Amino acid sequence: MLTKTRKDGYRPTRSTDLKRTSARADPEIARDVASAAKVNLLAPDTEIKVVVREGFVTLEGTAEWDFQRRDAESCARNIAGVRGVMNCIKVKPAMSAPR
Repeated sequence: MLTKTRKDGYRPTRSTDLKRTSARADPEIARDVASAAKVNLLAPDTEIKVVVREGFVTLEGTAEWDFQRRDAESCARNIAGVRGVMNCIKVKPAMSAPR
């Protein structure tokens, strides 16, 4: 559902409205998200699983740092055809030194 423009010209958008013009196949989107994550993240690509259904991306797996989890989501949002992103990546607990 698209939102209406107010009389003053303001048109609110949702993240799912941003890339609707470029519909792409789910396998293409998954491939591009995985490639972008591999190139842009400082984490092994085997730790992040990408699932795409009707343009909606789900990221699963683990990351050592929170910035890696956030960067994975950012990479996915910038891929053409992505309608939304659910980030289910968990940050590994930090190991503390024994006392």
